[in-house]
Formats: sequence, structure tokens, C-alpha cells
Amino acid sequence: MRAILKHGLGSLGICILMIVMGCSSSSNAAHPYASNEPIKTAKVFLPGVISTEKWEENLTFSQDGQTVYLNRVQFDPIQSNLYYSDFKDGQWGEPQKMSFSIDGRNDSWPFMSPDGKRLYFRSDRTTDKEPSFKRISRIWYVEREGDDWGKPQYTTLPNGNFSVAANHNAYVAVPNSTFTGEVIYLFKWKDGKYEKPEKLSSAINHPDYFNVSPYIAPDESFLIFSRYTREPETYVMYISYNRDGEWSEAEKLNESVNESGYFSTFGIVSPDRKYLIWSKGTSEDLDIYQMDLSESGIKLD
Repeated sequence: MRAILKHGLGSLGICILMIVMGCSSSSNAAHPYASNEPIKTAKVFLPGVISTEKWEENLTFSQDGQTVYLNRVQFDPIQSNLYYSDFKDGQWGEPQKMSFSIDGRNDSWPFMSPDGKRLYFRSDRTTDKEPSFKRISRIWYVEREGDDWGKPQYTTLPNGNFSVAANHNAYVAVPNSTFTGEVIYLFKWKDGKYEKPEKLSSAINHPDYFNVSPYIAPDESFLIFSRYTREPETYVMYISYNRDGEWSEAEKLNESVNESGYFSTFGIVSPDRKYLIWSKGTSEDLDIYQMDLSESGIKLD
């Protein structure tokens, strides 16, 4: 996929293109992205279906790995919508636009809750109480209703790259007041609402970088994120482990992920915890890659 990599301080940005791997016919493959062979080096997958000449951004999995949700962007004029692709009859279907994703508004950054009941996303759509001409980006969600999704509802979270744990705690990367950096905050969910944000420690939030694209484990046992610099422009992926409530000093993922001369960002772990999926490329060309988690430098129990 060809794309200009943008960091996303307010507009669309490029979100992670989470590509499912595998389409294996093996009965041992619990999820359709699983591979019969080890994936020891970065591998692009699904060209022409999910990864195309169109601009596809961030993807997320259903709980069972049988559906992928993504957003696609068209230009002139700019329009971003959410799509889904189901795995049926041994192959991934052509992505279809989601029923609630409307033209004239930009929807992006889908993120599935770990229980599969809620799909979060970013949108500049208006609330019922706002004039239609307003464009304020927020984090929204829809809840599963049978085979479809309900009416979009907005959260009180600030706009930014985000992920959500199984207990609804949210981790959001928020620009500082001068837009010279970005900091990851924890928003704890308690009694049906989000509490005041807690800035994560310097083990994660390095003052010399934009700390972006947080992916929190469902049980909050680890956090994958990227550090971005403008000069020279680089994205490097890190992981920090939650050890008895304290975040460990962030560790850079190995060279098979953070390849010299390339950006590496938007990392996630597949639902079966076997694969790392992330974006790698340059400012002119970005693709999505998959690799065995054991080859990435990530160490999970």
C-alpha cells in the first residue's frame, strides 16, 4: 500500500493496517490468519484484498479472528469510512462499508474491545445536540446488536490514538499544549465513567519523543507503543511490561521489527497472542507486516 506516513496530530493520520495472515486450511489453525510455517521475518499479507492501491489504515480483529475491521481513505475530496471483511469458505471477502459509517464524515481507527461487544473508532461526526457543520474529532463506539451494530455513541475521552483494555480502561496518546510532543495517558473506567487521566511514567513517556500509538494488552500486562521524532523522522517500536503495577523501562523491539531505514509503528498482538502485526515503511511507502511474536523481542508468559 502506498501512503504518506503522517503522525496524526488531529487529522486522519495513518493508523495501523492490521493484516491477517494465513488463510491456512490446516485444522490446527484456530484463527484464519494463522500460518502452518513459522514467520521468522516480516511478511506482508493479503495484497489486493485488504492491502490494495487504495489507502487502507488501521485494522482490528473480531474476538474469533474471523472478521477484520478497517478504514479506507479516498482523496479529492478526502473521505474515510469503516469497512469489514469476513473470512468465509477459506478466503477473505471484499471489504464492505459498515452500516453506521456515513459519507460526509470521517471515521477512522477502529478498535475492537477484547470481549467483542464494542467497536471503538475516531470520528468527526456531530452529536445530536451539535449543529451539522461542526467537525470535532472524538472517540466513539458502537455496541453489537445481533449481526449488526447499534447507534454510534461518543465517549468523554480526548481525541487521539488509543486502545482499550478488557476492564474498559483506555490508553490514549494526547498532544501536549504546544504540539511539540505527545504523551500516553491512562483513563481508568469506574462506576460507568472515565476518571481523571493519569500520565504514564517516564519509563514509557520519554520527554524527547512523541510517544504514540499505544496498544494495551487486554489484561494490561504490557503496552506496545512507538516513539516518533521529527528530525530525523523516525518511528521506533517499544514494549513495556506491567510488573506489580509498575511499568518497566521501555525496551526497543529487535531489528527484525525496527529495521534500519524504515518506520515501525502501530504494533498490535493478534487475538491468539501468537503474532505481532505492525506498520513498516518510509514516508513514501508503508505496508503492514506480520511476524511470530517469539521473533519480535516480545516475551509473554
